Amino acid sequence: MRINDIALEIFNKAKKAYKKPVSVHIEGPVQSEKVISTWENKNQIASPGDYIISGIKGEKYPIPATVFNDYEPDFETGVNMYKKKKKIVYVYKVDFKGEVKTAQGEILDFQPGYYIVMESPDKMWAVDGKVFEQSYIII
Repeated sequence: MRINDIALEIFNKAKKAYKKPVSVHIEGPVQSEKVISTWENKNQIASPGDYIISGIKGEKYPIPATVFNDYEPDFETGVNMYKKKKKIVYVYKVDFKGEVKTAQGEILDFQPGYYIVMESPDKMWAVDGKVFEQSYIII
């Protein structure tokens, strides 16, 4: 099941949350196309101008410059360390398997216990439940 098909229904049931101010390592911008193997075992393409973010478990994801702008330098933790600016998102914990198409066009698989994180019904992604619980605060 592609959750995008029921995005509005999920969005209306979602809780509000924000990302904890956890520092992550971000490299870039990349100069040439690069293949990144993600947490979900999907290969994603980092295009020239994109950045590579290393999550709290060492997982890597390409992010476009527009997403990089959601981060601010964390000079206390070191070089190339950033933390997400506080931004309210909507989250929904799923109890079924499926996939989500991100705003960048990538398809991510999810399992029961994952969270669908949404900025809007057309801008969403999937986060493993354990990673979500370490990374986000539900309000």
